[in-house]
Amino acid sequence: MIIDICPVCESNDIEILADYRGIHKTFSGLKRVQCRTCGMNFTYPLPAESDLIAYNASYFGSAHGGKTQSIVAISFFSGIARLRAAQLKIYFVKLNIMVSSVLEIGPGSGYFAHNWLEENPKTRYMAIETDSSCHASLHELDVELV
Repeated sequence: MIIDICPVCESNDIEILADYRGIHKTFSGLKRVQCRTCGMNFTYPLPAESDLIAYNASYFGSAHGGKTQSIVAISFFSGIARLRAAQLKIYFVKLNIMVSSVLEIGPGSGYFAHNWLEENPKTRYMAIETDSSCHASLHELDVELV
């Protein structure tokens, strides 16, 4: 599917920045573009839905695709999520920022969302996740899928 507009703000003011340097065949020959209105970077053209499904099914061995992960992978993703949440908390406290909503792009199964919502249960948490096998675990966390 070729996209003529930004998938975030729907502006048609898009600039080609460079070739997309992903190594997976799904992203071969694509361009990295930026919306001049909102700053969103994305591939151009967007990969076909069937290609994204195949990519997500093979991502990081068994990271997604509805497969059970090893305890090592679960520990790794949980640890990284805790570090990210702690770093953001330091930043927000330093700048006196009160967060009422979050939009996470590519949350996977929701490790970061789980940690964030555990500490900040009143946050409106939204996510964009192309891997539909992750949607059930995100719904269990009360993450709104966009």
